Amino acid sequence: MNDIYEGIYIDASVSVAAQTTLEVGTVLGEITASNILTPYKSDATDGSKVPCYVLAQQLTNTSDSAATTFTNVRVLAGGFVPAGTLKLTKSGDTLAAIKTTLKNNGIFVVDVANDVVLSSSTNNVVDGGDDEEEGDL
Repeated sequence: MNDIYEGIYIDASVSVAAQTTLEVGTVLGEITASNILTPYKSDATDGSKVPCYVLAQQLTNTSDSAATTFTNVRVLAGGFVPAGTLKLTKSGDTLAAIKTTLKNNGIFVVDVANDVVLSSSTNNVVDGGDDEEEGDL
């Protein structure tokens, strides 16, 4: 399986509602009582209102009536994600509202469309001297 995001992946259990396909990039929250992941929804009361993972593979539940829990599902637990690839399942939920929470959970949303480059002058490597003199003590 090819990883589409730069980061740290884990295998997790993900619950998918009946007759639903979750696309790669779906933002996930964690159901507190079961530690099972499910699509993030801002009005959830089961703990999944906190966005903390991103789905890294498509899942389809073809059942007509019951949710299915898929096991060993690849999810992004930390790293960098282009904003345009993230998907929210609840109408009215916005990426702007969850970017900070995702960042606090180790997922950094990058605005690729506007060519934003994440960098800091404090991360620059400073050369300690002339390379020709490195072996001399």
